[in-house]
Amino acid sequence: MRSNYLEDLSALTQKLVTAGWPPASRNLARMGTKDKTFYIPWMQATYVMAVNKKALEYLPAGADVNALTYQQLKDWGAAITKATNKRLIGFPAGPNGLLQRFFQGYLYPSYTGSSGVAGFKSPEAVAMWKDFKDIWQYVNPQSTNYEFMQEPLASEEVWIAWTTSRV
Repeated sequence: MRSNYLEDLSALTQKLVTAGWPPASRNLARMGTKDKTFYIPWMQATYVMAVNKKALEYLPAGADVNALTYQQLKDWGAAITKATNKRLIGFPAGPNGLLQRFFQGYLYPSYTGSSGVAGFKSPEAVAMWKDFKDIWQYVNPQSTNYEFMQEPLASEEVWIAWTTSRV
């Protein structure tokens, strides 16, 4: 039986640290070891948040669109819904959408510090699902049909969207 199936990427890690790689991602990349890096988590996450300028007037006070918390996203969606009577947050949650990448690459790590498996059964994961459910009340109901977000954004069916491209 062959050992060492995973390549140690620690040399690459040093270059990434110099470029500003966040400590939380470095810890995740060690996969439970203390001194070896076996994968680069950000390579799995291909999402960006796109925002229509019309949504900016409803951004919660003190919130930074480039460093938004999930609570602020919920509050932002609530303010937009109250003002427009429309649910204008969107996710590609259709049958061929890539919502699972959002969960694995963003939501789980934000709450649990893991990409899913390690933190799947934890109090932090329970809080994550509760908070996501609270956000979902401001998500456009058509999100369960969206595979990509460019058309709903262009038509202004949504003003705030997590979007991705297939690679």
